[in-house]
Amino acid sequence: MNLEADTNWRRKPVALAVELVGIFLAGPNCVANRACAEGSDSGTLENCVLRSSGLPSAKSETALRELDDLYPHKHSIADNLYIKTADENYVVARWCCAYGLDTDFFWLAAHSLEKYMKAALLLNERSAKGYTEGGKNKLYSHDIEKLYADLRPLAPELLPDSLVCPNEINDPAWPVETTETFIKRIHIYGHPDNRYQFIGYVKHGTDVLKLDQVIFAIRRLCQPLEAHFLGRAGKDQPGVPNQTRRERMLQDDPHSRNLHSTLEQIVQGKRGKLLRRVLLNWNFPFAPGDFKHGRLQYHGFSMVNPVLVRRFLDPLDTGRPDQDKLADDLWSWAKENLHMTGAFINLYEQERTDRKNNQVTNAKVAEPGRER
Repeated sequence: MNLEADTNWRRKPVALAVELVGIFLAGPNCVANRACAEGSDSGTLENCVLRSSGLPSAKSETALRELDDLYPHKHSIADNLYIKTADENYVVARWCCAYGLDTDFFWLAAHSLEKYMKAALLLNERSAKGYTEGGKNKLYSHDIEKLYADLRPLAPELLPDSLVCPNEINDPAWPVETTETFIKRIHIYGHPDNRYQFIGYVKHGTDVLKLDQVIFAIRRLCQPLEAHFLGRAGKDQPGVPNQTRRERMLQDDPHSRNLHSTLEQIVQGKRGKLLRRVLLNWNFPFAPGDFKHGRLQYHGFSMVNPVLVRRFLDPLDTGRPDQDKLADDLWSWAKENLHMTGAFINLYEQERTDRKNNQVTNAKVAEPGRER
């Protein structure tokens, strides 16, 4: 079985797709790798295939976090607003990927990551609303790159450095990718403006399996990591280690990552056989060891080049006056009737000018008697 038959996985959409990314994204380029957990005796953790770079954990604890009286209410809010809805988005994203509904796969993948990260920040005494940069308050909005950059210091030893091939697949064509790079791609292709396919997408058959690894690592952070691993009842009890949930995360798996939310209900079969199959089939981080995986149905490489490039720009490369007029008329109509940002319009205007200039240059080169 070859999940990714196309080994040229790094191909990008043609034309303006790469340039258009910068129009929609304001987040920083997250390129710094962080450590993650080495696999333990748990088969599930081994399936997560995380790689550690040996960085220290977020804190060296001398005092455990005391949960205040409002914590149960805060948890209820975070669970209902973010975790439960993220669980649903995640399951549907896997279904979309299995049946080639790629636009919604990226859309829902970005949704689920955003919500899990906001829940993790909230439950660890951080704001899910925004951050301060350069003395100015800024909103996270849907910027999952910035969210991940701010989430990472909470438990860098529990987050994956690279997303590598699961042992069960053993595919030599698997494209190893850093977590930051993968999240950046999901941010690009799942961005709200790309609901309309303004920038298109490139999807690999391995993307859903990488999403499983990332969500497995991030979702388990949606709890007070620096609180006592047994809660208030365990603190100061004779013979009970004075350790945090973060410190006990791997040792106590899978109990330590049980959030008692929608995903756990689906895994337990409480939401029906279909949803359980959609969630767990070939989902090596989350599937119990005795789960019977079926045939892998995920589509391979696919891509969409933006229709706006094909209609507004590509005709200008033909060198034909009728195609120039068609592109000009469509561009005028689009500016009147489609919602596009000023930066997006400026980019297209510049590209249209460049392509028309190339026409003139190419025509001169092609004149009889001119040296080529």
